[in-house]
Amino acid sequence: MSESADANDEYSHAKKLVLRAANREAALSSNGAMIPDGMGSSIGADFSNLVLKPDHIQRPCWTCPDGNIYLEAFHDLYAQAYDFLVAISEPVARPEFLHQYKLTPYSLYAAVATNIETESIIGVLERLSKNALPSQVKKFVRDCTSKYGKAKLVLKHNKFYVESEYPEVLRELLRDPTIAQARIQEDVENLDDHGFLTQTKAEEMKENLTMLREPDDDSDDEMDPNEKEKKPTVVVAFQIDGSKVENVKRQAIELDYPLMEEYDFKNDVSCSGHVGINKSKESF
Repeated sequence: MSESADANDEYSHAKKLVLRAANREAALSSNGAMIPDGMGSSIGADFSNLVLKPDHIQRPCWTCPDGNIYLEAFHDLYAQAYDFLVAISEPVARPEFLHQYKLTPYSLYAAVATNIETESIIGVLERLSKNALPSQVKKFVRDCTSKYGKAKLVLKHNKFYVESEYPEVLRELLRDPTIAQARIQEDVENLDDHGFLTQTKAEEMKENLTMLREPDDDSDDEMDPNEKEKKPTVVVAFQIDGSKVENVKRQAIELDYPLMEEYDFKNDVSCSGHVGINKSKESF
C-alpha cells in the first residue's frame, strides 16, 4: 500500500473518532429548554427547574444538563473545585465571580489519559454540584470514558503489546478476527488463565489522588483506603505482530476502543544505564 493510501486510511479512521465525539457533544448540548429572544432565535437555555440539594450553599458548582458547569469563584471550596474542573473540562469564561466550564469528549479523554476513572469523575462532580447531577451528564461521561483509555498500545523492549487493567477489555478486543490474527502467543511464566501477560500496575499520580478527595477533606490522607482497594493492582497484556500494528489500531477504533500509545521507558533496561554526558564550562 502506498504512503498516500496509508495517509488517507489514517485520516478516515481519525475522522470517525472526531465525528463520534461531535455527535455525543451535540446530543448533550441539545438538553434544556431554549429561551426565545422574540426574534426567532434564543438567548440561552432555561435550567430554572433544577432541584437544589438541601446543603447547596456548601457546594461550589451548578452542573447543567447540557454539560456546562458554573463555579462560584468566591466559594470556600473554589481551589479544590478549580483543580478538578480544569482536569476534566474546558474553560469557557472566567469573570470575577462566576466561572463557566464545559464538559467535552476531548476534555474527558484527557482526564482518562491521566488515570482519572469514569466513576471518580461522576462521583466528584456529584459532590461538588449544588443540584443533583443530571442523568444526561452521567451518560455523557460514561459514553466518552467507558472505553477510551481502557487499553493501551505499549512499546516495550522493541515489542508491541496491547495492555489493559481490565481482562474483559482484552477478551472483547480479541473477539475481533483482525486483532486475534495479529496476536503473538508467548511462552513465558507470568501468564494468567487466559494467556495474558501480567504485571504490577503503575502507581496513581499523586496530583490525581489529591483531586479525587472529598472537597471538604483537609486531612493529609491522599485518598480513602476503600477507594484505593477498588483500583486494580495488576495489568494484563498480549503481544501483537509489529507489522500488523496499524491494522490493530484501526480495528480498535471501529470497536470504539481507541488505543492510547505509550512507550515503557521506565522499564526499558536497554536505556536505564549511565547516560554519557560530559559537562564543560562552555555549557554554562
